[in-house]
Amino acid sequence: LSFEKLEEEYPLSNFYSDDPFSRVASERADLAIWLKDNSILLIEIKPALNYTALGQALAYKTLSGKAGIVYHKGNEILEYAAIKHNIKLFKAK
Repeated sequence: LSFEKLEEEYPLSNFYSDDPFSRVASERADLAIWLKDNSILLIEIKPALNYTALGQALAYKTLSGKAGIVYHKGNEILEYAAIKHNIKLFKAK
């Protein structure tokens, strides 16, 4: 994965809210990676791939067009679902 920069705890309000007092202002992706094509990959990080991680990644994909999950313990069904929705998976060894 080749990228320009990254930022932890990236505010999702950067995508759709100008109101700093909205609930959205507190929502954050675990990691944002600026790719060489100027797109942003939003990443959820969890010890185990679970439904929460997949749901958050689906929301990130809706906002930025690209999403991924970093995890250690996998789940075949959720890995399959992520792949079907073009969510990048990064499994730690």
